[in-house]
Amino acid sequence: KGYTMETTIPNDTIIDRIKKLIALAQNAGASENEAATAMQKAQDMLARYNLSIEQVSITKQEADIIEERLVESNFQYIWIRDLVKSIGRLYFCRGFILNDNKKKVCCFAGQPHNVAIAKDMLTYLVDTINRLKKIKCIEANVENSLHRNWQWSFSLGAAKRLAERLNTMYTESYQKQTVSSSGETLPALKSLYDVALNNVNDWLKAKYVTGSKLGGNTQAPVAAGYHAGRQEGDKISLNNQIGAGQSKGGNHLLR
Repeated sequence: KGYTMETTIPNDTIIDRIKKLIALAQNAGASENEAATAMQKAQDMLARYNLSIEQVSITKQEADIIEERLVESNFQYIWIRDLVKSIGRLYFCRGFILNDNKKKVCCFAGQPHNVAIAKDMLTYLVDTINRLKKIKCIEANVENSLHRNWQWSFSLGAAKRLAERLNTMYTESYQKQTVSSSGETLPALKSLYDVALNNVNDWLKAKYVTGSKLGGNTQAPVAAGYHAGRQEGDKISLNNQIGAGQSKGGNHLLR
């Protein structure tokens, strides 16, 4: 099946339809099949009307970007910073840590539906690490005096390994290709990621003159705890994020 390139200028209805398809493909709460189908239809229409994805992508003025701060104590661990960054990028957001009145604050910035899913994924992973660190500490027969440092090291190791896995998922999604109905091989998500993250970065630059970032880790990890954490970080499922209006375990974008 091929397509015939239109010689007329596409009207607002066509542009709006393509934007809606792109928005669905970019929605981290969409199923993988929904996102792929939407992206293919969008690519077909872009080719038909000789448009680039940058011409029809949602602008930062239209994106309705928000920033959500997670102030609960569970999100104040210094070891979560790599997780925050990796999760945010995977779900078309920016994840970062601010020092607000000397208090560490975890933040996600992006479109509301993507921020919600990034927050749910972080909550799930932090809760899982906090549960496992106590179990594995007991199983390892760690001396009582070393429990705190061992569990901190376990958490750091698990978070580092999970961040590596999330970064691999992002790279695979960024490079993933789709084939249009005309048989042309096209980048499926690269342009969407670029546009979405550039919009968020511009929004943040307008809001913050300079960003406050955490310094390095303040203590050296206990090797046994750190390696135990990395091993568990390899096993923790990354399929349990919560999509908009969907329950855990569903088939979501970027599984």
